[in-house]
Amino acid sequence: MPFDGLRPYLDTLEKKGLFKWVDREVDRDWEITTVTRMMFRAMPEERRVGVGFRNIRGFPGGRVVAGVVAAIGRHACCRSRM
Repeated sequence: MPFDGLRPYLDTLEKKGLFKWVDREVDRDWEITTVTRMMFRAMPEERRVGVGFRNIRGFPGGRVVAGVVAAIGRHACCRSRM
C-alpha cells in the first residue's frame, strides 16, 4: 500500500528516526545544500537520514526536504508500505 503523500511518508521516517527537521533559520541559496552535502559526506550510507528545513529566510512557511527518497530502498518501514 503506497503512502498517500509526502507528509505521511515523512511522518513514518521521523517516527523511525530516519528523518530530522532543522528549525534554525537557513539561507536558501547556500545553507540548505551545504548542510545537506556536509551531513551526507560525514556519515556512512547506512547511518544517513533525510533532513528537512522549515525556517527558510525570506520564505515564511516554506519547507525543503532532502535525502528522503533513498530511504525507500534501505528501510523496511517504507518498503512494506509500497
